[in-house]
Amino acid sequence: MEIFLAVQRLGFKVFRRDTTDANELLKDIHDRMPAILPREKENLWLDPDAELAHLLRLLKPYDSTEMEYYPVSRAVNSPSHNVADCIVPI
Repeated sequence: MEIFLAVQRLGFKVFRRDTTDANELLKDIHDRMPAILPREKENLWLDPDAELAHLLRLLKPYDSTEMEYYPVSRAVNSPSHNVADCIVPI
């Protein structure tokens, strides 16, 4: 995280995908999941003056009661299928 912040402060455009432990909903599928920020924490995450320790506390499993999952077509695995039909429940 510190390297990422240092590179970002130098003016480079960067992308980062943080993961955390899987929540109750997803733990049977995989042991980790993307870290998902609640909307009210987005500005804090983007604040260049935020303390690193405070930001790291945001990287926790998302509330499983706020999520759902369902099977979708395997077409979702290919970048060449960039259409909404990929996420229609089957």
